Amino acid sequence: MSESNVALKKEDVAIYVEPKKRMPLVVILMLGFTGSAIFGYGLATAMVAIGTEMNNFAMIAWLFTASNIVQMVMQPLIPGISSKITLPRLVLIGLIVAVAANGLFMVVPTLGAMIALRAFTGFGGAVINTGGMALAGQVVTPDKRATVTGLNMAFNGIGSVVGPLLAGAFTDMGFWRGWTLVALVVMVVTLILYIIFYPKGVQADKGAKFDLAGVIFLAIIFVALAMFLQMSGTYWAWLSAPAILLLVVTAVFLILFIKRELKVEKAGDRPAFRVTLFKFNPFLIASLCALVVCIGTNGIATYVPTYGQTVLGLSATQSSLGYSIGSILVILVALMNTYFFGKKRWFKFCNTFGCACGIVVSVIFLLAGHMAAGLFIFLIAFYCIWTGWISSVNFAITQMMLKTEDILDGVAGVTSMQMIGAFLGVALNAALVNTVGFNGLWIACIVSFLASLVIMLFLKDPAKE
Repeated sequence: MSESNVALKKEDVAIYVEPKKRMPLVVILMLGFTGSAIFGYGLATAMVAIGTEMNNFAMIAWLFTASNIVQMVMQPLIPGISSKITLPRLVLIGLIVAVAANGLFMVVPTLGAMIALRAFTGFGGAVINTGGMALAGQVVTPDKRATVTGLNMAFNGIGSVVGPLLAGAFTDMGFWRGWTLVALVVMVVTLILYIIFYPKGVQADKGAKFDLAGVIFLAIIFVALAMFLQMSGTYWAWLSAPAILLLVVTAVFLILFIKRELKVEKAGDRPAFRVTLFKFNPFLIASLCALVVCIGTNGIATYVPTYGQTVLGLSATQSSLGYSIGSILVILVALMNTYFFGKKRWFKFCNTFGCACGIVVSVIFLLAGHMAAGLFIFLIAFYCIWTGWISSVNFAITQMMLKTEDILDGVAGVTSMQMIGAFLGVALNAALVNTVGFNGLWIACIVSFLASLVIMLFLKDPAKE
């Protein structure tokens, strides 16, 4: 654990920052979430335009795949890496990488170069989102962590509004790259402010050994799983020899990884990821819900703009408008969640209610088929509210129910499960779209929401822990 000074004895904080600088630092970190969201959501809106300009729709999905693979590998490793170079320094590196990659993405002329840069934005995004969220939770006292969760959701919501609107507007004007400039400006401002408010006096943990072998095992697991999901159903059959081989490699190294991490943690060294956290009921609930919900919702986030443009004949702006309106309302929901999580801790109620609303919207989409633009925009907006609500529940559990020293590992675990779910969702929904059409998107959402409901109904309520 990285510590600074004796102030830790007075307050339950893992990284000490002067009280008057704590919330400004938290807001700066959240501004980084906004920049990352502007870029990510804007990219989903501009997908059709990018594929058209590059005359290559076959490889367009790799703009997300390259970033997702790197994030899948990086997120669970952030606690271990930060113990050696400190979390504040790691966040600084992530911001620098994100600024550089976003700036270059705006000007590179080929799809291959864009895909390579997306790998770097995956690194920056993993550090900014996971490390930034954990750092925000570690510099404030427990009574302020509900506010941190609400701010996280609100600033992500702002990016979710600005990104699709700008990307849609610039795409309709024939210059889809324009939205990346706004994302870059936000990230540059974040970097400058973060340097000004940089937490000083944090020392790296030079005692415990870092589990490098665990890092290698984890990288093999995620790369093999990513290749299976990306290639199967497109380049080879789901049950072909290459696909089965990748699954076997994933399973074998997963078993080896778990056994090794338990051994390393028992020896008192720093594991690549603390698998023992899954023994803690609230963390298990948050992780499983993050996984199953993201399987459905991230496929929707990727394909809905394409659905609106190709199936309903909407403009890029119209197809992204629902996300933008929904994201504005998500900011209001974030303020409600600050009350719920800070006063009542109604985690189970919030998740169940959000999932129920998500199921209703998905069923309407499934039954409605072709619809008017207004109904499409309304339903997507309503859908965004509840998926955002559910996501905030999972992070609230890690912020409010875990010990201060476990927050970084908890946030890394939940974001890792979200990333795995996102990757599974994109791959699964791509297969469903290719086989049963866009209705497969709504079916996947219904199943994922139902799975989250089952988890919350049959596992112990974390509010009672």
